[in-house]
Amino acid sequence: MALRALFDNMSLPELGANLQLLYAASAQKQLLARIDTSLVLEAGELINTISGESRRLLTVEGSTWEEQLAQTARLLIPDVRKTSTILLLLPSSYFIATRFDLNISGEKLLKSALRLQAPTLLPAYERPLQLALSGAKQQGQKSQGIALWYPQAAADGLYQSFAAHGLQLAALQPRVLGAAAAEPLAAPQLLLDEDAEHTTLAELEQGVLKNWLSVHKLDLENELFRQQWQNELNKLETPQHQDLLRLDRRYWGEQRRLVTPHEAYCFYPAGAIQSGKTLLARKQRKAGAFAAAALILVLALPFISNWAQIAWLDHQVAVYQELSTEARQSQSAVYALEDAWGAVAEYPQQDIGGILLSLNQYIESSLSSFNINKGVIDISGYSQDPALLIEQLAELEMFYDVGQSRSSSGGNDASRGDRFGIRMNVTGVDFPAYEENYPATQQ
Repeated sequence: MALRALFDNMSLPELGANLQLLYAASAQKQLLARIDTSLVLEAGELINTISGESRRLLTVEGSTWEEQLAQTARLLIPDVRKTSTILLLLPSSYFIATRFDLNISGEKLLKSALRLQAPTLLPAYERPLQLALSGAKQQGQKSQGIALWYPQAAADGLYQSFAAHGLQLAALQPRVLGAAAAEPLAAPQLLLDEDAEHTTLAELEQGVLKNWLSVHKLDLENELFRQQWQNELNKLETPQHQDLLRLDRRYWGEQRRLVTPHEAYCFYPAGAIQSGKTLLARKQRKAGAFAAAALILVLALPFISNWAQIAWLDHQVAVYQELSTEARQSQSAVYALEDAWGAVAEYPQQDIGGILLSLNQYIESSLSSFNINKGVIDISGYSQDPALLIEQLAELEMFYDVGQSRSSSGGNDASRGDRFGIRMNVTGVDFPAYEENYPATQQ
């Protein structure tokens, strides 16, 4: 029902857009599930994290950086018969990081808002950019976190170069996130990614990127910049953080494992998405073929077998009905008793004794009349300060709607005070609801 209500509230264009996003997300999951190789670019070398083997980028005259990367990757995966699906981890300086603080909740709305703000956030870059973010820190209706951007054209260029060498590039991500735990830790993680030119410090909490500090090492030669950088480090290096993890050439060479992709911070070339959709469609066709085969098998079952099974079930139903006769009769008797005595058992109880004791605390020997009818109390008498008495009774949880009634004549007695008339309702006594459940009947 909730899903149906969601669809009913959407227009056809919105529904189509949401289905496309859902299909693209499913295609991305198919791609990530097929990754069997992870390569890291570190200091001009490409490292296979599973084998630990590394090679410097081939520098062929006239070739682009993307082609050099793909050629080197081919050397690290020599089995040309195998179609490897690759996760490529690039230096953190290749990505653009922006901080956001928006009065929006929900990852989908956040991405839409950030894409609309892209010309303002990144005015110097006019070409299409991919966006990645994850479960922003929620503070009420506000969302805070770090968004990462990567040029779409660069991702597509890498995909085409890898494909030209028989390699399937599934996704790209910053190498600093490749060291994040597969199971997000409760304590924040500090990861330092450093190469010859740049230093990047990332803070993750339960898999969510909270801080991203990046600086060019030439800027650190300036005393002012170096002091600002150190101040930022001091803010993050608190006892609640784990030890700082440095990601260098030695770290990546000793991994001997397939780096688990951080799904929320992966960037996908358009060709890879299309490949994922093809895989998803193939999987759906197989599932449809199995479902059709199962349906044909069910329809082909002998009719005699079906008739025998139905006859046996009918017999079992008759047996159980006979065995449960006494229980059903007892159940009917219980229902009859509930109907007969419900009006008495559920009759609203007016604790008259307790009410009088409560009134006795505020009215001393000056109560002239007391009347209670269906949870409504009318009292009259004398008091030195009737207004104060009304306020005191109104403060008691036992009463509500306490006010002056028409029975007050306004007379006074020098010894006993002014005459009062007060009407109020008893809390928890709901005669209208009772009469609705048990309406009066005329005999």
